[in-house]
Amino acid sequence: MEVLRRLARRQGMHAYVLPGPEPGASIGVFRPFPTRPDGLPPLVLLGPDRNLASFTARLDSQRAGTVESRSLSITDKTVQRATAQVRDLELLGAAAAAGTTQPTTRLTPPGRDGAVDAAQAATAALERQSYAFEASGSLLGDCYGAVLAPYRVLSVRGVNGRQSGDYVIKSVTHRLTRSAYEQSFSLLRNARSEGSDADALGALAAGIF
Repeated sequence: MEVLRRLARRQGMHAYVLPGPEPGASIGVFRPFPTRPDGLPPLVLLGPDRNLASFTARLDSQRAGTVESRSLSITDKTVQRATAQVRDLELLGAAAAAGTTQPTTRLTPPGRDGAVDAAQAATAALERQSYAFEASGSLLGDCYGAVLAPYRVLSVRGVNGRQSGDYVIKSVTHRLTRSAYEQSFSLLRNARSEGSDADALGALAAGIF
């Protein structure tokens, strides 16, 4: 599995295993992360449809907005150069997550000459760097009518103007007790939505006063 993950990393993809329709029939996946919701109900933090007990998002402002790659050709000994920019990726929102800060530029690590061309190496490295938003939270008991699963896309609403939108589910923890079924999660996002950080708080204040 680790070999598959290394190969996926070079190609801008992800290798993982999903549960199959029957016990013992797991499904191996080798593909990019999805970018569109596929039917999961949205997560809602505020309002009458609230189903989130908690939600916390963090922006890593040090994530690269541009990746440069250089590779030595083993045939003619020339140096190939390529640059990938986050605006060229398929995003989960209106603009790149790093758009609120000065984007940084990073170089791909050495030691991959001949394994993949420079353009592919730059794009693959940037795809992983682009997920600058990471969120975590938990659901409100029986208020959510579906079972979360990793590597699916769902919408988050009622957070604020920039953070509300589509996220990829990174991981899920299911906890079943005699009295309750609980789900906690972590999410990833490579985009920000239009709006401001105060939108949700402003809407809440307007509803109270």
